[in-house]
Amino acid sequence: MGDPLEVIAEVDAEITKAPIDVAFVGVGENGRLVFNDPPADFDIDQSYLVVELDQACRKQQVGEGWFKTQ
Repeated sequence: MGDPLEVIAEVDAEITKAPIDVAFVGVGENGRLVFNDPPADFDIDQSYLVVELDQACRKQQVGEGWFKTQ
């Protein structure tokens, strides 16, 4: 794994090479889709963003099994 911003740039470059016809998304324990976490900004061109998670969200991620600790 490299620097998150470098990885995002590489993945974004690959994604923009061809249109995406199918999306496999996860549903959080509170029913939200992972790609639509507020605050959503539909005016950006980036495919991925680095976000800071608050304590409640960190607990949820641990509860869903994505991470061992907060």
